[in-house]
Amino acid sequence: MQLGLALKYYRLKTGVKQKDLAKRVGASAAYLSLIESGKRVASIDLLEKIAEHLKVPIELLTRS
Repeated sequence: MQLGLALKYYRLKTGVKQKDLAKRVGASAAYLSLIESGKRVASIDLLEKIAEHLKVPIELLTRS
């Protein structure tokens, strides 16, 4: 699964809104939207924060 699709899947599965996750990880909702749509790539630091807040292992977000 692509990073953006995985991020969106786990975000929706956990019931977290994009703007709420963005605020928690120190990014903008617009930037998270770009990551989810595959137009931007998140840094490892940001991915670690996202995985932590979604309570999923980072490997679930980064595996192909």
